[in-house]
Amino acid sequence: MIERAKWISDQRPQFSTGMTIFGGQEALITFEDAQLCYIHGVFSGAIVLGQSFIEQSICGLAYSAGKFAEDDRPGYHDAVEFLDENDILASDDVEGVALNELHQRRNPIVHYRGPIDGTTFSGRKMEHIRENPETKALTIYDMLKEDAEMVLKTCFSVSRTFGVGDRIG
Repeated sequence: MIERAKWISDQRPQFSTGMTIFGGQEALITFEDAQLCYIHGVFSGAIVLGQSFIEQSICGLAYSAGKFAEDDRPGYHDAVEFLDENDILASDDVEGVALNELHQRRNPIVHYRGPIDGTTFSGRKMEHIRENPETKALTIYDMLKEDAEMVLKTCFSVSRTFGVGDRIG
């Protein structure tokens, strides 16, 4: 737990009191809770909440850039596409996982996949064994932790790029 808290401390951007994050309080809640999940070893929670933070932030940024009307609720993929097309933020301008690939880390956790689907942890483990039979395959724990770290790096990158000091209406 101490090692994971240190990892967060080393990676996390530093914020000043009173600064806000695109996406409002909901984004801030998921940002903090994703980190707490990681610290406590609840890696699936860090992945899902991290994705939620990124979605709140990216949609909030697209909304504040004028893409969506006041009563619109922007979808994540539409927001990512808008930001990319308008040279505001390209999908691969962030550290961690590219914004248009992030769902690949979350979806196997929240949506059913067949047992040998290549996106599941079992499928990924089998693929690793087929491709690298001479090496020891990662455990599910290791894969979850690695995915959580990649998602959190993306969270930190998004918050560094656009989140600090900006406020939506």
